[in-house]
Amino acid sequence: VVGGEDGALGLVRVAMPAASGAREGDLQVECVGEAVAPGAVLKPWTPPLHQGAARACDVWADTSHVASAGDDGRLVVLDAHQSDAPVLSEICAPSQASLRAARWTAAFSIATAGTGCGVQLWDCRRPGREALRMEWEAAPNHEAAAACHGVQCLDFCPSRP
Repeated sequence: VVGGEDGALGLVRVAMPAASGAREGDLQVECVGEAVAPGAVLKPWTPPLHQGAARACDVWADTSHVASAGDDGRLVVLDAHQSDAPVLSEICAPSQASLRAARWTAAFSIATAGTGCGVQLWDCRRPGREALRMEWEAAPNHEAAAACHGVQCLDFCPSRP
């Protein structure tokens, strides 16, 4: 899944042989169900989901649910198996803080981070409410507001599939 500046997502499937020594021609790429030739243009899978760019996307492998977070602070979940990409749920409505990172941490929880200077954990079974919030702590001798320019990336281990 790739996110665009217009807030839309693109869906790309890549198939690579597991055996070592595969040739370049063995690599298969599809963009929303169509084979892709070298130099092809990605086609959108969704209409714009965000006001502004889609900054982060992550797929939970067991369900193929896609989390998408954007500049507008909105967090949505979609089903990658649906060709028309319906939004399954809006986990977080648009807000003043831009979301720059989103990662599934378990089958029903997503962590986000961005210009809000912290990390939020969302329970997808309870949309609209943070399950947990952790704030960025200022380094010694620095004001918290001056020290934080937002969290730009995040990942989790070992809960990642």
